[in-house]
Amino acid sequence: KDPNSLIVHLVRKGCFFLDPIFLIVNICFFLAFLLKTKPARILVCNGSYPSSQACLAMVIAARICRINVIMSIVSVPAQRGFSRHYEKILDLMVWQCVTLVLVNAYAIKNALVSFREAQDNQIMVLYNGVEDRAPEITVKGDDSKFVIGCIARMDESKGVLILFDAFSSLVKSHPELRLVLAGYGNASEELARRTEALGLQNQVQLLGHYDGDVSVLLNTFDVYVFPSLWEGFPYSIIESLRSGCVIVATKVGGVPEAITNGVEGLLIEP
Repeated sequence: KDPNSLIVHLVRKGCFFLDPIFLIVNICFFLAFLLKTKPARILVCNGSYPSSQACLAMVIAARICRINVIMSIVSVPAQRGFSRHYEKILDLMVWQCVTLVLVNAYAIKNALVSFREAQDNQIMVLYNGVEDRAPEITVKGDDSKFVIGCIARMDESKGVLILFDAFSSLVKSHPELRLVLAGYGNASEELARRTEALGLQNQVQLLGHYDGDVSVLLNTFDVYVFPSLWEGFPYSIIESLRSGCVIVATKVGGVPEAITNGVEGLLIEP
C-alpha cells in the first residue's frame, strides 16, 4: 500500500542477495594481499558489529592464510535484522576464524554473546584510557552564569536534540543557564536552526568541530551532560571524569561501567 515501504523492502532484499557476492570478492582481494605481504598478525578495527563487511572478509581471509587475527569492536552490536539467516551464518564463520575479539565494555561483550552467539571465552574487555595528568585549573569568567556543556559528535543518535529541547524549556525559568555544544555532526544544522528560531543566540554556544584542549573546556562547565541514545564506552565520559566535572549521562552501553549512579555522576534513562 505504501510505495516508499515497498521500495525500501526491495532495496533491502537486493542488498541481501548482493552481500554474499561482495563478501566473496572482498575475501579474494584480501587473500591476494595477504599472500603478497605475509604479515605475522592482523588487527581488524571494526566500529560496531557486523558494520564493515570488509573487516569481516579480512578475518576470514586471515584464517584461510593461517594468520592470527584480532578484531576490535567499540560499539554495542544490533540484533540480527532483515537478513538474519545470512547474518547467523556469517557470524558463525567470523567466530570460527577470529583469534580474539577485543571490546572496550562488558555491555558490548554481553551483547555479542546474546545477540550474535559469540563465544564468551574468545572476547576480552579492555577499557578506553586517557593520558594520566592533573586537570587544568580554569577560572570561570562569569560566576553568575550556570554552564551546561556537551562535547561529542553532534548527531541525533547522541541525543543532542533532546538535550537542546530540555535546555530551551529550562532556560525560560532559569535565564542564568547557558548551553555549550562542542562538536559537529548530522544534527549541527538543526541545532543552529532551532537556536535562531527560539532566539537563544545569547544562551546557546555552538562551537562546531573542536580541536582545542578538552580539559580546559571541561573546566568551564558547571555540568557535563552526555545524552547519547546508543554507545560503546565513550572517551568523553573518561575525559570528564578526569577533569572532575559534574556529570549527568544516559545509562547506555558501557557508561554505567564508568559511572555509578549517585557516586561519580547521575545516570538517567535515554
